[in-house]
Parts: sequence; structure tokens; C-alpha cells
Amino acid sequence: EAWHLDATVLFTESHERLYLQLIIDNFSRRILSWDIAPSISGERTKGLIKKAFASIGSCSPDQIDLIVDGGSENNNRTVSAFLEETPIRKFIAKVDVSFSNSMIEAVNKILKYQYIFRSPIPDAEHAPIIVGRSIHLYNDRPHYALSGLTPNQTYDGILFDKDAYRDRLLKGRT
Repeated sequence: EAWHLDATVLFTESHERLYLQLIIDNFSRRILSWDIAPSISGERTKGLIKKAFASIGSCSPDQIDLIVDGGSENNNRTVSAFLEETPIRKFIAKVDVSFSNSMIEAVNKILKYQYIFRSPIPDAEHAPIIVGRSIHLYNDRPHYALSGLTPNQTYDGILFDKDAYRDRLLKGRT
């Protein structure tokens, strides 16, 4: 089990800067939890991890590898103390592991350019509504990398059915 955590910046039409933090599941690419706020901090990151951990319910794995970047919102005493109480091991991309956190960077790009930026964000008050709707659409959208399954389907353990997929393609052509 591996998760990725990252933050990205969004701007409202009223020129407010907001930080969108996401945690995604590596295998399914499903967005497990998110937060949008005018600032980021260790407390916000801790809350985000708590939400993601709560979302997995009773099927909690023995260990989760959390891959983050080197930002101070991810690497501080608050987050470290919280993680000591969980089965989550934090790795800093390009420091503790040789690879980057490109998996979540790709999700950020898709989320922003295919969903969020299509609906202007008037102000910080409307941001959670627009972002929430965008995340719902993202998690329910078929992905090529998931053989046409959605992140939600993949996360829920649905397997790709090649015959059903071929039938849907044939029906779509007629």
C-alpha cells in the first residue's frame, strides 16, 4: 500500500491564493482525501492524513508508505509525531527514495486542467464546492492507465473484464 501527498496552488477570480492538498492511493489513483485552505501547515497535513486513514475503514493495511515532497508542511514535528502512532512510513521523494512524486503531480494536472479550471472559482467560499465536485468527477472517470476502470472501481477491487470491454466497444461503434 502506497500513498502520495502533494499540494498545489489555485487562484480565485478575486485573486485569493488557495492551497489544495491531496492524498492519492498509488494503485488505484483514487483521491482519498483533500483539503483546500489559504495556507498549509503541519496541522493541515496531519488532518489530511487522518481523513485518508479514516477513509480506508476496517481494512487497514499493516503498513502504508506515504511519499511526500520536501515541503515544510509535510516534514515537521506535528506530522512526525502523528505518524509514529500509525502504520504509515513517510518517505521524501528524491531524498529517501530515488524517484519523484510524479504520480500525484499527474493527478494534480488532470484535476486542475480537466476539471477545476473549467469552472472559475469566484472566491474562497466557493472553492470547496468546485473542488469537491471536480474530485468526485475525477474519481468516477475511466482512466486509460486503469484499463478503462475508474479510480473508485479499482480501489473497490473491481477487475478489468476484457470481454465486457470489447462488447462495449462494439456497441459503441454501431
